[in-house]
Amino acid sequence: MHAGASSTVGQEVCARCGARENLEPFDYHAYARRSHYTELPRGWRLAEFVKIFQGRTVYHQLVQLSVPICSRCIWQMRAWRALLWMLGIGLLTAAAVLAWKGHQKFMQDFVQAQEAMERLERARPASSPRKELQSLDPDRRRSRIFDEQEGQLQRAKDRALLFALPLRVGSLTATVLAVVALAGALWDLRWERMGQRAAVAAVRSQCRRHGLKYVYPGHLPGGQPLSLSLP
Repeated sequence: MHAGASSTVGQEVCARCGARENLEPFDYHAYARRSHYTELPRGWRLAEFVKIFQGRTVYHQLVQLSVPICSRCIWQMRAWRALLWMLGIGLLTAAAVLAWKGHQKFMQDFVQAQEAMERLERARPASSPRKELQSLDPDRRRSRIFDEQEGQLQRAKDRALLFALPLRVGSLTATVLAVVALAGALWDLRWERMGQRAAVAAVRSQCRRHGLKYVYPGHLPGGQPLSLSLP
């Protein structure tokens, strides 16, 4: 059935802007009334999940509705949603690039510290196992200098890896999320989905005034038509 439309096709208007041309019916679903207990909650709000522990979860009768939406409203909805998707994907892409550049910078620091350690090791004087030669440098000052420099270089390597590895993981994660978001955007920006979203945006407040809850785009199996005339 068509909620918010007149009984004759010629009098149908867009539920969002009132236009009379280029109309298409788009579905949405809602839950009409409580029927019985011991079913899962219908929503993501914390209060709905609290009901599980209180034994007060309820089921709402699922109903299906549709309204006519004009093509101009669908294009407007698509443009707005595309802007949001582009913003999210752009932020993920920027985060991936910045994290990868940071990873490369710290890995370069690691390589420089590694090369410095190798040069230091080649410059270290060979130690003699003979005690009489070791006694020539009783305080082993030169050895301590080399040990201090080696310790500084090792700490520099550890610090570089401490930042480089998380940045690499973050860059890869952001890249995967950007790809997933792009796929989600292509699915979400379909004509049918945009029409359903426009339908929900047009009637959600009226539906809630009529006692309907959880008004969402699309349709679910098992829904029953409801005789409802929305203003």
